[in-house]
Amino acid sequence: MVSKSILFTIVSTLLATSSAAPVHFRRDVTVKSGDTCSAIATGNGVSVADILAGNPGVNAGCTNLAVGQVLKIGGGGGGGNTGAGARPQAPASGDVTPQAIIAVAPNSAACAPGGEASCRTADQSAPLINQSFAKFGIDSKGEKAALLSLMAFETGGFVFDINKFPGRPGQGTRNLMFFPFILKYALETPDVAPQVSQIAPGLTADSNTDAVAPDTMNAIRALVLRDDLSFASAAWFLKTKCAGSFSSDLKSGTQASYESYLTGCIGTTVTPERIAGFQKAIAALN
Repeated sequence: MVSKSILFTIVSTLLATSSAAPVHFRRDVTVKSGDTCSAIATGNGVSVADILAGNPGVNAGCTNLAVGQVLKIGGGGGGGNTGAGARPQAPASGDVTPQAIIAVAPNSAACAPGGEASCRTADQSAPLINQSFAKFGIDSKGEKAALLSLMAFETGGFVFDINKFPGRPGQGTRNLMFFPFILKYALETPDVAPQVSQIAPGLTADSNTDAVAPDTMNAIRALVLRDDLSFASAAWFLKTKCAGSFSSDLKSGTQASYESYLTGCIGTTVTPERIAGFQKAIAALN
């Protein structure tokens, strides 16, 4: 059994080093063992070029990173972007745009000063969502609208990445998965799976999670709160955990297919608010 003090240290470290802060504000990221520019860029919603531009001491091949080195991420880095943060890239045809996200979740246009550290703006969320869709083969407007509206609804417009009300242990990521699926997601993610065994030796995807201590649940959840993983969880769930034809049915883009996805795959209730979000997403996507 892992002690609470060790779990607290693990959670604190993971949240400090893995969960990206909004890139519209400069933040310091400390290089850890095994880090690469690509991994740091992906986890913080920026490009490798942005890291190089903001950190003149890093060479062009990004081969001289040192453990403990502090990198400037986002706007205001030395010699890099000043003010607005990472340079936006023109969206590809069919990509989810920041404007589409704002149409579904108007509050995602900006994060409240001094608000939730987990808040991500539409500008920050769009590339992470598109990256997840490419990774899991989400290629139709209907599928994209379903996942976009689900994530926007569950997270209060991309403000939260854990369950705050009522504060259910272990529930989180950008589609607010319950802990049994958080555990499966962590175990199926190669770069964090070994850490699950360190936190909870013997715990497997088939384990009865009812007896898992809340601190242990939260420690495992912290493994997948990194932005690139957190934003990809909805696509992962649809493509790997939804039995049957839910994904192919969503390609039709119909309300009926979305309602079936909510009740049969997600296991939640169809509400007017959820339907309104889906309809806005369908209308907003190219």
